[in-house]
Amino acid sequence: MDSERCRSALDKFGAFIMEHVRDRAYRQYNMLEEGRLKSPRILALQNAVAHLSEDHKKIVRECVWDAVDGVAHDLLAAFQESHDLDEGIEVFVDGVNVAKASDMLHGELFGPEGWIAKFSQYPNTQ
Repeated sequence: MDSERCRSALDKFGAFIMEHVRDRAYRQYNMLEEGRLKSPRILALQNAVAHLSEDHKKIVRECVWDAVDGVAHDLLAAFQESHDLDEGIEVFVDGVNVAKASDMLHGELFGPEGWIAKFSQYPNTQ
């Protein structure tokens, strides 16, 4: 399989993960911090965050972002490990097995050419 097709599939998968996992979680937290959520389930938490000092909000935000990036990393590592151990869980994008194309999916997140830098609406949180 040619490297351009593999890179295209990896980038498509990376953009998907950034949009549907990382950026969605960041937007949700930002809306909570700004007091814009309306779900009865979340109002008490939103109210508690609203009463925090700016320094404490910054700490909470960093904890949330660290957790989200950790989940994204661990999910990608699990896909890679499943592929490497032939456990039967594979992700294909446009017919390309992304774990096979990458050899280290969780490493695709980071660096100046990583998925966070290229595709996230929040590239400067890492």
